[in-house]
Amino acid sequence: MPWHLGDDLRRFKNITTGHAMIMGRKTYLSIGKPLPNRTSIVLSRENDRVNDKRIQFNSKTQLIFTHDRDDALFVADTVSIIGGKKEIFVIGGAEMLSLFLEQVTKIYLTEIYNTGLSPLPNDAVFNHKFERDVWKTVHEDGDGKKNENNDFDTRFTVLKRRERRYRHRYLSSFYTEQEEKNEWLAQQIKTHKPAFEALPDPERFL
Repeated sequence: MPWHLGDDLRRFKNITTGHAMIMGRKTYLSIGKPLPNRTSIVLSRENDRVNDKRIQFNSKTQLIFTHDRDDALFVADTVSIIGGKKEIFVIGGAEMLSLFLEQVTKIYLTEIYNTGLSPLPNDAVFNHKFERDVWKTVHEDGDGKKNENNDFDTRFTVLKRRERRYRHRYLSSFYTEQEEKNEWLAQQIKTHKPAFEALPDPERFL
């Protein structure tokens, strides 16, 4: 980003720590490394990144590369069940936000004011308008003032979708005919067996 917002970076860390995060390849490359204490799921169509495998997993860094949206959600659901988490985060870029928006139920929105900057070459802008008949504000902090830690004034808002959306999918319909997914899930179930046995309905994901 062409600016520094220290307060927003700390907020992002506090909100996402311990959770699964889905991002595009360019967002991952801009960060430069897996973020600590979080699972980074990178949706990439680059063959050199995923070696033609549907899921490529590095258990040391909690970095996972996947090919498509369903694979990314599959992995995020599994990781969230293991960790006992109820939120999955899509952190960018603009293409990823558009791809997942219809399934999103909560938005953590930071708006930046009076930058005086022109759009940068090849910069991606997410210009979605959150209609008030679809989204409601559950938290707002308009006191993000420009100071030594923040280059510009900001406003932080949490929006929730008025009509709650759920993703109920049974495992049998989610990964039928996908051998690599089966193998990866079997490994996770074996390693984290108590987390899966504690599910109210072990045949169902989130």
